[in-house]
Amino acid sequence: VHDVYLDAYSIGKYEVTNQEYCDVLNWALAQGRLKDQGGAPWPGSGKIYAGDYRYIIVDITRTECHIEYVDGVFQPQNRPGLPDSTAYSMGMHPMVALSWYGAVAYCNWLSEMQELTPWYDMTAANWPLTMLPVTDGYRLPTEAEWEKAARWDGHPREYPWGDAWHAAYCNNYDDDNVLGGGYHKYQTAPVGSYPAGVSPYGLHDMAGNVWEWCADWYGASYYSQTPGGGWVDPQGPASGSDRVLRGGSWYNNGDPSYRAAYRFSNAPSGTDYNFGFRVAR
Repeated sequence: VHDVYLDAYSIGKYEVTNQEYCDVLNWALAQGRLKDQGGAPWPGSGKIYAGDYRYIIVDITRTECHIEYVDGVFQPQNRPGLPDSTAYSMGMHPMVALSWYGAVAYCNWLSEMQELTPWYDMTAANWPLTMLPVTDGYRLPTEAEWEKAARWDGHPREYPWGDAWHAAYCNNYDDDNVLGGGYHKYQTAPVGSYPAGVSPYGLHDMAGNVWEWCADWYGASYYSQTPGGGWVDPQGPASGSDRVLRGGSWYNNGDPSYRAAYRFSNAPSGTDYNFGFRVAR
């Protein structure tokens, strides 16, 4: 246990949805920002890459990726739903099958769309943070910012809603999805479907639904501070091989993954079916 001081920041109330990600992808496509692995303009099929130093951002070829490219436009998919075979839009579900770079690219492009200064440098290896004081665009939350938003209301909660585990407060493997069983069990839920599980700051889905990418490289340094010592806006290690993920997902079976202090990591190029994100400023 150690003290951390954070300057004021804003963080998304919800995870970024398929519809929100499609909106930004359509803008990026029109700007010529989407590429194939070789650096040519994205041809309309296959995995999507971006940046002068190219990394995969979205694996749209995965069956678990619920966006599609139809007639020159990115859009959320429909899938069979309840009752019976109703066509159910995935627009309000969290975006998955995207890498850390895909989350970063979204932050930069959304900033440009809103005439804000992008936070990340997408021209260099690892797309490092620019960390310029004039930057006012969107970015990923640091690990410390994510954890504060998930668990702090004067004392550190075990879970966003309190200190006792409640399977019904989040979308998780032990509990039927709010949309029902069958096709919907053990998959993502629309963001905000579990209002009883909000964090002290009113943030939804900080336990379950999808793992959320954070800005930091994964390492021990965030937790290696001498007990009682104070850190100001910690950024995590200066380098590494994996990026931090927080919050657990629909695929995880209860404890310990849903604890607000639980840490997970993956290579930043990973595009798993239960990796998503939310933005900060």
